[in-house]
Amino acid sequence: MKNPISVLLAFAGIIVLLAVTPLLMALASEATYTDIRNEMIRQGYVALADQDGNLDVAGDMEVDGDALVNGDIVGASVTAPTGRSATYVIAALDTPAHAKAQADFVCDGIDDQIEINAYLLLGNVQLLEGNFSTSGAITIPSDTHLTGSGIGITSITGSGTGTHYQILTNSDWVVGNNHIVISNLTADANWTTGSTGKGGVVHLVKVTDSAIDKLEVANGYSHNIATVRCQIVYIQNCVSRDPQGDDGFSVSDGSSEPGGSAGTAETDGVWVVNCNSSGVTGASSSAFEVDDGPTNVWFVNNYAFNLGTREGFNAHVHTGEVCPTDIHFISNTVDGGVRGINVARDYVPVAEDAYLSDILISSNNISGTTDGAICITAARSVTIENNIVDGDQIKIIDKLLGGTRYFPKDVDILQNTITASDAAPIDAWNSDSVNINGNRIIGGTAGQGIRVEANNRSIVDILIRDNTIRNMDYDGVFIETKTGFTLTGLSIVANRIYDDQEVKTQNWSMRFLDADGGSITQALITDNDFAGSVGSISGAVATMEILDNIGYVTSNSGTATVASGGTSIVVNHGLVTTPTRVQITPRENPTNAVSFWWVDTLTTTQFTIHVNADPGASNLDFDWRAVIGEGI
Repeated sequence: MKNPISVLLAFAGIIVLLAVTPLLMALASEATYTDIRNEMIRQGYVALADQDGNLDVAGDMEVDGDALVNGDIVGASVTAPTGRSATYVIAALDTPAHAKAQADFVCDGIDDQIEINAYLLLGNVQLLEGNFSTSGAITIPSDTHLTGSGIGITSITGSGTGTHYQILTNSDWVVGNNHIVISNLTADANWTTGSTGKGGVVHLVKVTDSAIDKLEVANGYSHNIATVRCQIVYIQNCVSRDPQGDDGFSVSDGSSEPGGSAGTAETDGVWVVNCNSSGVTGASSSAFEVDDGPTNVWFVNNYAFNLGTREGFNAHVHTGEVCPTDIHFISNTVDGGVRGINVARDYVPVAEDAYLSDILISSNNISGTTDGAICITAARSVTIENNIVDGDQIKIIDKLLGGTRYFPKDVDILQNTITASDAAPIDAWNSDSVNINGNRIIGGTAGQGIRVEANNRSIVDILIRDNTIRNMDYDGVFIETKTGFTLTGLSIVANRIYDDQEVKTQNWSMRFLDADGGSITQALITDNDFAGSVGSISGAVATMEILDNIGYVTSNSGTATVASGGTSIVVNHGLVTTPTRVQITPRENPTNAVSFWWVDTLTTTQFTIHVNADPGASNLDFDWRAVIGEGI
């Protein structure tokens, strides 16, 4: 709302109006009195004047620029420009004087939320430069914008005492609100210690079609920015610093949050984009978190850092709540912390057979973590693709809850780059239907390049394909089954596994370990390239089909001759280990009758061809073919 400035003066000279409109500016320099008068009438002003240069404005005149007056003005009001973009403008106690003069209200620095809330009931509010102080929540109704003058320019500081946990929230937690926008300010809850369960400094409950933009939020008692049971909410360009008890950003439906409801799944469509989160310290906190019910949640192009021993991004479920689904982590950066992106069914949800599912983790950059750059615990339908990981691993693990073992399934690990891991760069435990495809794994201080283990349950359908694994400390690929468990359906295809260091550290390209009676069945190892490895394959068993691998000869053929006067010939087969099958075919009808022939004494280097009689002067040539693992 613009305040009219009424001026009553008498004209005694000539008025020159500049910058009323672009056309009037041109007219003022060279136009006649009649031209100016006619233009003002055309634009809706009533201009009455005489040829002596006296001008009487009989209506309101709004000047969008400067007006140079060389005489007097009488008869109406002139609306001065304020540059306001909101309906009501509120100044802080320390707002500069020239800005206070334009404000609808000036706060006194004590319980400023009272006056701000009163104006929010009337319409949109802009808070001017300065520091506002609150002892209770600022509550924003539907169809209302609360806008500051910029991060660090407009600041709202809470008391940090009593029950003053939320500084900015919506007005109706029961029915809900819509079309709320909060932007361009700093909110500091002023807590130095905190705990969980008190919501966010900015806390929206049952809000739809709304946005939080360009906020800096700090020192929340629990979260800094939280949405609960919301739909279609955009949180963008925000900064979270030092939440004292819980997460920087939280998206939830659960009963652990103020305004939440146990066992519900209402959140549908929350976007957290271009935000920074740092300084999380709470025992169960994360820089960004989604838990207990939400679906269709997107974390895009965010930055998590200064995390101590906490997670960068966390998706999980509490006891008796609904598992989040359709969660997206895209193009985020994590620097440090215990885990970069953590997705976990870590408690028993309201539906015991439910899992976190439909998870996309794509194009993130993660470094400096200590217990899994990306960790998936008992989640389903997960895609992990095009991520860059430095110094840690991607791990997929199961979880024992209430005597029941829950396990991951349908996990695609695709085209990631992992360097210098201090554990197996890709580590899958007790998981079904895992596709490890197109990854680039370079070096590491310990562990294997890709490790798959069945140590708590039998597993099925593991595909390891088109990966490049180089310069590991132990093995390129390590497969282990334990304590009577079985891996059924293993395919290792078209991988490049090698060591090009001057002092080589990678022991085997592939190593299989069937410990304590474990077993691997229906295994195909083919078209891999082991050139440059110290060793190619260790622990292979006869039931594996091992074909056409460079650096690991599993089939060979040639010609051998039983000479005249003899009845046998020893053949060097050239395979990497003892053949499982040798086929021989005579090439001619010998001088002497030979009724039958056979092969025996198969070793890791040789086999022997026998005939029942001396072939005579013609000798007897045999074509032979020896293979390992054929026939599965």
